[in-house]
Amino acid sequence: MIQLKEMRAYIERTDTESNKDPLSSWFSLPVEEEELKEKLGIDFLSQNYKISEIDVPMKVPPDINLYTLNWICKTVLELPREYQEELPTLLQYFDDIYAILYASSKIQYYEHCNNMADVARAYLKDVPWFSGLPENVKQYFDYEGFGEQLQSESRYVLGENGIFCFS
Repeated sequence: MIQLKEMRAYIERTDTESNKDPLSSWFSLPVEEEELKEKLGIDFLSQNYKISEIDVPMKVPPDINLYTLNWICKTVLELPREYQEELPTLLQYFDDIYAILYASSKIQYYEHCNNMADVARAYLKDVPWFSGLPENVKQYFDYEGFGEQLQSESRYVLGENGIFCFS
């Protein structure tokens, strides 16, 4: 599996003379414009390149341009750490990376939760009236039942290190 820190693209300059070898190189994503100019002599707005190979942990359109590819990679790198680590899991439940980026503000992550009872406990920690109850009262609460209720109201997905809620 490709890690986010290993995202890269193979870019070829397409306007070289036919008797010369085309300029091409692997670039780490997101590509820095200075590096693009240094290695291929072009900028982001140029039409004189093609992206021959892309190594990223998500589906991207085969005809994607460099500007859009860079935007996707920068935006993914700005996601919270747990979203980045669980990107392959999230991609199983979303159509594409655009859907994850669009929904990211509506996704709740419950770190270190392995089941819905754990999610119920984590959820209730943030509820003022519940967190104010004495521990000898909380011990009688049905976390499993409440977890089932939460699951019936939203979509929950088990990741490697926690559970995601899509509301």
